[in-house]
Amino acid sequence: MKSLRFIAVFAILAPLFLTTSCTSDTKEFSETDILGKWVVKEAMRNGQNTNVLNGFYFDFQEGGKLSSNFNRKSEDQEYTFELKDGKIIRKGGEAIDIEFDMPTDSEMHLDTKLAGASFKLILNKASTDEEG
Repeated sequence: MKSLRFIAVFAILAPLFLTTSCTSDTKEFSETDILGKWVVKEAMRNGQNTNVLNGFYFDFQEGGKLSSNFNRKSEDQEYTFELKDGKIIRKGGEAIDIEFDMPTDSEMHLDTKLAGASFKLILNKASTDEEG
């Protein structure tokens, strides 16, 4: 009798444990999460710290529009973007896939390749005074 009771309790509780242990820790982001101007705070190129990217920015706008100077020429350029599978897909000009994470609402981490070099960037969200 006790073994039947144990099996019944186990049958009821097992699915609960299985569903709670299989939840994903991956945070999903939407376009509204990344809107605004983001400025490079720290950068690594091919695993080495670099100051060359100080002042580089990404300005994500509604409708999938992006202004940025993160390109081979270091010039302000207009692009489009979309979020797909946890990546920012920059389109137009030299298209690149950018893996990203946002540990806070005001900090973004980017990981990408451009012109054969790998980049890891930490960006801070610009205040509204700095966005102009």
